[in-house]
Amino acid sequence: MKPLPPFCDAHNHLQDDRFAGRQDTLLVEAASAGVRRMVVNGACEADWPAVAGLARSHPAMVVPSFGYHPWYLDERTPEWERELARRLDTTPHAVIGEIGLDRWMLDQPDRWRAQLAAAGQAKHDPPSLAEQESVFLPQLRLAAERNLPASIHCLHAFGRLRELLEANPRPKCGWLLHSYGGPAELVPVFARLGAYFSFPGYFLHERKVRQREVFRVVPPERLLVETDAPDQLPPAADQRHPLADAQGRALNHPANLPAIYAGLAEFLGQPVETLADRVAENFTRLFGPWSPATQCAAGFQPAEPQGGHDSRAGKVALFAAAHGRSLGGKSGHPVPQRRGLDPRQGFTVGLRREPPAADESPGAPQCGTPGTAGKMPAALCRTMPTSPLCFAHAAATLMAMRLAPFRVGSVPYLNAAPLTFGLEREISFVPPSQLAVELHAGRLDAALVSLTEVLFHDGYDLLDGYGIASDGPVYSVFLAHRQPLEEIREIALDPASCTSVNLLRVLLAERGLKPDFVPLGDYAAAARCDNVLLIGNPAIEFQRIGHPHAVWDLGAAWRELTRLPFVYAPWALRRDRDTASLRATLRAAAEEGLAALPQLIAERPEFDEATRRTYLTERIRYRLGEPEKLGIAKFSELLRRHTGRPVFAPCFK
Repeated sequence: MKPLPPFCDAHNHLQDDRFAGRQDTLLVEAASAGVRRMVVNGACEADWPAVAGLARSHPAMVVPSFGYHPWYLDERTPEWERELARRLDTTPHAVIGEIGLDRWMLDQPDRWRAQLAAAGQAKHDPPSLAEQESVFLPQLRLAAERNLPASIHCLHAFGRLRELLEANPRPKCGWLLHSYGGPAELVPVFARLGAYFSFPGYFLHERKVRQREVFRVVPPERLLVETDAPDQLPPAADQRHPLADAQGRALNHPANLPAIYAGLAEFLGQPVETLADRVAENFTRLFGPWSPATQCAAGFQPAEPQGGHDSRAGKVALFAAAHGRSLGGKSGHPVPQRRGLDPRQGFTVGLRREPPAADESPGAPQCGTPGTAGKMPAALCRTMPTSPLCFAHAAATLMAMRLAPFRVGSVPYLNAAPLTFGLEREISFVPPSQLAVELHAGRLDAALVSLTEVLFHDGYDLLDGYGIASDGPVYSVFLAHRQPLEEIREIALDPASCTSVNLLRVLLAERGLKPDFVPLGDYAAAARCDNVLLIGNPAIEFQRIGHPHAVWDLGAAWRELTRLPFVYAPWALRRDRDTASLRATLRAAAEEGLAALPQLIAERPEFDEATRRTYLTERIRYRLGEPEKLGIAKFSELLRRHTGRPVFAPCFK
């Protein structure tokens, strides 16, 4: 079976009220469909907090974007520019958008008001073009000053947009013309000015011939794909994930993205895998990779460490500098650099102080020669962030370069951070249930995966010494129940869970209990369920918000039953691959991550620092020794007894 292409959504509005609290479920469904990353665009001050919340909850998938859309200018406050800057300062890897110009609403105000009403927005008079420009230009300047990509909306105003872009500074990393519907002759003009062009599913409708034809002249290296969810529905045949709002009106599901890729690939006459790989490269080049390094807000340029960056002395110097020991550089406030590389080259720039050289075209890769021994990538040599975590991560990038050619995945939760440290740029972060599918199908070579995938399927070796485990209460895996355990007849199951479902089954069976299991359709509904199994970050969030349930912590229950630790996720490597070098990289990453645990606790975006500290230092264990292996053996024994399925003995290497 072919690997699942890496689908990236260049523009949507997942925070939209019409999704009515279903965002977590939509993200799980999108990830299951193959969506790897998405840019979620705020349109006004009122929805910026929701965008930031989605980015905090789903940092591996959501690129947050903040801007003022021309349709909502009447909602802005006198402090809107200061608030926008604050959001960019405080939200990791944030970009700018949706911003822009719109003459269509001036030409057809009645149709525009009807669209606002359909989206549940108050009707008002459209702002003049002069007012739109007065808000657009400060946002464009901010993007240029910080060198952040901006997502630009333009309807019936392409000539004026060209004039403004030519007369004003632009972000050198590039910018996006979202859902580009302008004339073909302006494509090379906008491309020269740094534009990328995104194709929406709406253009797959038969009547949108002109808009589709324009994308034949878009340079392949500037092509992106978007859903614009919940809007711009594709044709009915491509709405593979039907969705509606509370009034029954159809909404565009972000999981429709693969169908949009398929339609565009067919139109362009190329395999969808080829298109997806190209768009993923473009997406990474414009928006950058996900990485804890993008959380930094300050940086400096150190002198060359004695012995060179690639020497042990050089690495020590890098870490020393991270803790405030000067290497001769200057502290300051850098321009966040979102420029990326071809993912196959294995390195992407995080932050950079100086502007690009004059001969650098917008979006051009910044790197050393791939595979060159003894060389640090040029951009990394130029800039080292002062944040301890960022500095450690920059040095750990040397490990990330050794992941190629392996395809590696991980669960997307906070508990995986120490074991994936320095490798985040190359790892696919997907929910446990989908991760097991990807690894089993051969679309990944290794994964920090649910234990039951290894026990139920032969063909894996386990990385000896490291994994995600607990020896008592784990806090992030539990049954929340309103009824006494003995009276429970039905339990809703977290759709991401694999191992925890089976652990719950075993623990209940040991008490002589066999309730029915049903899928949890929506995380937002968890608090309304009488009995629900939750895992990972959603489980922690459930604990933090307050609820009327009793909590049966499965880590504590396992410890009480067996007096042994429980292993939730080991590193599993496919036995049909030669993974000796990969094992060394994963061990090195784990050691670096565990050494950097104080910095991870201080700087990760999930939850609050006290929660992170308690969870990562008191609840989770990362060393797999003999007690953990005995725990795996005991779990295997009970799985055989209570499921009747074959269970394979793990092989540690």
